[in-house]
Amino acid sequence: MNSIKIFLLILSCVSILILSFDLLNIASHYQSFYKTFICISAVIFTIYYLVKNQLDQSLTFIIIGVLFNPYYPVILQRNIWIILEFPIIFLYGHRFYFIFYENKFKQIERTADKLDLYFKELERTISLMTYHQIAIYLQKRYPQNCEITPDKITWIVNEIPDIKFEILSAFYSTQNSKGGVNAIFINQFKNIQAHLNFNLTEQVKYTIKGGKGLMQPNPSARYIKHFLMRKYHYLDL
Repeated sequence: MNSIKIFLLILSCVSILILSFDLLNIASHYQSFYKTFICISAVIFTIYYLVKNQLDQSLTFIIIGVLFNPYYPVILQRNIWIILEFPIIFLYGHRFYFIFYENKFKQIERTADKLDLYFKELERTISLMTYHQIAIYLQKRYPQNCEITPDKITWIVNEIPDIKFEILSAFYSTQNSKGGVNAIFINQFKNIQAHLNFNLTEQVKYTIKGGKGLMQPNPSARYIKHFLMRKYHYLDL
């Protein structure tokens, strides 16, 4: 973790502490200092997110900076400040979480990018093949990582080790000829899978589904699910 991230993590913690003091009316004679600190903190986060080209986050901290600026103070009743400070405390906590796990989130996003790229490659290469032709193609391409049974073909791509792919023979039965590929997330991802539907319209071609009840996706799985939905418009089933 580089020094900038460590600084931002410390800044988030101190900002949460100061906002909590102000919220609980602790050492109220330091209120001017509280507002000045939060304003400076908001300016720093604004610059950080502008550099990262995350304009929505920058705008959020610009608003916080305006609210807490000590030069042209915003005069509000005490109960309104309390209502405002609750979500701002939550926001700083949220930013702390995402900065702390930023490298992990980037890795998850790279996995999602690779999956979508591979799905599009499969669509180009095998979408018009029969089940038997697909089995031969995949066995030649992934001789060490491909398993073929009468019911399904499963394989793992070395570049995406956290996903196991499968094609069910039922996809190619006389009653169901649409075809498709399941992507079952494994290892760090729990209870989630994506699906590429061949020969369907674009709106329902790429879908993703998480487990329910006791089989709900873990945090990493939920993140990759929402990332695929947001960036690549996968349909949530």
